Amino acid sequence: MTTLLPVRANDICFLGTVRACGAAGLACETVVYTWPGAGPWYSEASRWVADSHVIANPFAHAQRACEDLIAVAESVNTRRGALPLAIPSSDTALMFLLDHQARLHGKVRMMGGEGHVRGRLDVTEKHTCATMLAAGGVQIPKTFACLSHAEVEAVVEGVPYPCVYKPTTKDYGQTFYARHAGEKAVSVGDPGTLRRLLHQELDAGFRLVVQERVEFASVHDEIPCYVYVDEDHRIRMAATAVKHTIQPHPYGTATVLYLTWHPELLEHAQRVATALRWRGILMIEFIRDLKDGMWKVIEVNGRPWLFVDFFRRFGLNYLQYLGDDLRGDTSHWPALRVPTPEVLAQQPVHVSLPKAIEPVLAQLDRAPRVEDVVAFLDQLPGAKTLTFLDPTDPKPGHAELEALARQVDLPVGELVGAVERTLHGV
Repeated sequence: MTTLLPVRANDICFLGTVRACGAAGLACETVVYTWPGAGPWYSEASRWVADSHVIANPFAHAQRACEDLIAVAESVNTRRGALPLAIPSSDTALMFLLDHQARLHGKVRMMGGEGHVRGRLDVTEKHTCATMLAAGGVQIPKTFACLSHAEVEAVVEGVPYPCVYKPTTKDYGQTFYARHAGEKAVSVGDPGTLRRLLHQELDAGFRLVVQERVEFASVHDEIPCYVYVDEDHRIRMAATAVKHTIQPHPYGTATVLYLTWHPELLEHAQRVATALRWRGILMIEFIRDLKDGMWKVIEVNGRPWLFVDFFRRFGLNYLQYLGDDLRGDTSHWPALRVPTPEVLAQQPVHVSLPKAIEPVLAQLDRAPRVEDVVAFLDQLPGAKTLTFLDPTDPKPGHAELEALARQVDLPVGELVGAVERTLHGV
């Protein structure tokens, strides 16, 4: 049986992946690295994480990290009799795997292509992905690659305004995020500003894509769609979400997210999977363009996403499907698995509590109280879950709540107890 090797870079995605593997009974060994100022790593308190393989930090020691990972993979192969499949928990870890794919080939497997043998740099690189999507008839914003100073003028003259730009891929140190206060993209309204900024970004070492900015009416018109795609490029599991809160707005990360199902997006998502000839877990970001009412794809991501554990808790274990796929045991799959009406009636909502509550506590003209945290959760309708707090694996969630209590000077035990009572409706 193939062993899954989740690689820790983002603690939320990593823990969700490991929990999903544990719930599915999949063979799983974890790979971790760290760096000065990283953490805290709440996943280390999980019942599913023990005796992790430690590799060098790819950002500081890429070649050594690759050698370390090869040693881990060879050990797993010897002990278990099959090449392990590496699962990145962030785009930075994904790029580490793809950048070293030549050396890792035959040592580890990667998701996305035929037989999950090799990774898919062509899908990860935003400009080549856009080319494949457009060729497959997928509606996307007008997109331009800007990989060198020589391309700046053509991009500035060709792109509609306003527009956004972002890196074609992320580097191991998330330096674009750091340069732009945590935002994933930069919005620009005029040619002169775009020209200046593109030259600056290229000087800083970034390779970029520039897209027309798709305007949309509400949070119900910006919908991430999460799918599992089989070996024939057919979608076999699917769900969508509504981003209730994004921080920093508008190009940050969702901190309050509702599980939904938008069946009208299935046809569009299938067109994406076919165009990319994808196999495995895939996230597709749709926006309904205010100008023409059409759903357009602005992003795809070929790895488990940040809140994969949230979906697992409500009956959609994408890692279970990956394990079945690796074993060739898919005959029991329904034609399509989506959130059930019973699940949707619960209005499942995921809350990244410490980040989501920051603006609320910052506006108080007094010291925070436990009641403030409870009131924040109470005003969100639906079945609430927290990132790290899973009743079957509570220690990471308790560690996160204890850190929040210390940060805002609240009684630790009182906060943990009040939050758990609120989540369980008692």
